[in-house]
Amino acid sequence: ITVQQLPMSAVSLPLVTESENADDGTEIFRYTFQNISITHPDAEVADKVVLNFLNRVDSTRSTAEDILDAAKVAYKPGSSWTPYQCVIAYEPMRLDLGILSMLGSHTTFSGASHPETVYETVSYDLTTGKTLSIHSIMDFEANGDTLFEFILEDLDSNAEKLNLFEGYEESVEALK
Repeated sequence: ITVQQLPMSAVSLPLVTESENADDGTEIFRYTFQNISITHPDAEVADKVVLNFLNRVDSTRSTAEDILDAAKVAYKPGSSWTPYQCVIAYEPMRLDLGILSMLGSHTTFSGASHPETVYETVSYDLTTGKTLSIHSIMDFEANGDTLFEFILEDLDSNAEKLNLFEGYEESVEALK
């Protein structure tokens, strides 16, 4: 028997936190994001994925800067203060068959009663380094209706908890 070891891929997403303090030492803003490293047999492909991901994270920096500016204006020395925050965090959901898919959450807090979170997915072709759309990963002709039925059922069962907007069903259907 001959055993052949196939090339392996791995991804690491360590968190990095930067903070800004007021003159009195109080932390007024915290920005948490991730750097990425990929172990992959093709260094050029790994570099493309890393660059794309870092550009994606860097594009949120302007949001973080806006929140920092708001914190500088809102902070009053001696007041009860919760630092404003911007957190960008991704989690690998799939790393096989030449595909890396990640689920990301972008959470911001700028003094309101609760933070705001937006979720995003991103997938990469580990043979080319290019960003993939869901249509290039999944056969919608064969599975699309089933997927969207599952999504709508899940949203319907959690609609009250999720505080969905009126007409969300049409928005989901439009993604087909």
